[in-house]
Amino acid sequence: MGEKNQHYAPEIHSASTSASPSTHAATDARSADQPVQQRGLSVAGIKTTALVFTFFSVLATAIFPTLFGIENMVGLTLAVVSEVLSWLAVPLIAWLTVQGIKHTRHMNGYLARVFVLALLSEVPYDMVTTGKAWDFSSQNPVWAVFIIIFTFSVRGEIMKNISAKTGKVFSKHSRNTLVLDTVIFVLAAMWMLMLRVGIRQQLVPLGLIMLVFAYIYYFLGLKENTMMLLSGIFGAMCVITPGIGAVVLHYRNDYKMGYSRDNRVVQLGWYGAYLLILVFGTLFVVF
Repeated sequence: MGEKNQHYAPEIHSASTSASPSTHAATDARSADQPVQQRGLSVAGIKTTALVFTFFSVLATAIFPTLFGIENMVGLTLAVVSEVLSWLAVPLIAWLTVQGIKHTRHMNGYLARVFVLALLSEVPYDMVTTGKAWDFSSQNPVWAVFIIIFTFSVRGEIMKNISAKTGKVFSKHSRNTLVLDTVIFVLAAMWMLMLRVGIRQQLVPLGLIMLVFAYIYYFLGLKENTMMLLSGIFGAMCVITPGIGAVVLHYRNDYKMGYSRDNRVVQLGWYGAYLLILVFGTLFVVF
């Protein structure tokens, strides 16, 4: 079977920005030649699904242990199953992050919003995860999103500056591009591990896993079959459930936002929803 090329509509992103007029014109031209896809998960649906799976991590570390304890089979089973289910959110968040990187017109603003969310989330995340207001054993996964955005932002700036000085455009498949991408990935992976971003149960490095998913979605975005196959295989290697999350993405609708891209309240509301989930879990730990 040949590759299915995916041309993402410009409004599909998580950066709360709009695409350029030329991009809209290109999308309109494609729409005239291609049938509009009616079924499949919208961006709003993917974000909602990711939030639901994220809530399972709060159930696993805060709510179920408080309600049932973990010294018995019922409480322990509920906590373990909920924790594993929460990992389905990882590829969904990675995909949404990549769409934000590709379609935002204000990368610095995107970085700033995610940075603020990561800061605000740290204390409630630590409370939910370890019962402490400040704990370095695991940093909240929003930092993984920040590192991913920063990684590709730096990559773009390096390529732009080198091209400006040399007058040569980076070839997608050149040796220099491969070396640059490899070095940047290794550095980002080191930050994920050293800062213990998204470490769950002292063992599973969700931050690093999210980074790998982001690289797959970024570089194979126009090769649907290869992208889905590789992300599914990689996810299956990471305790199975991230692979199932990757399969969910195969049933997305690339031309369906699910809400108005001009509605900034709704767009920023996804950030607030994650905070509310953490605060809700914190209440069970504190009280």
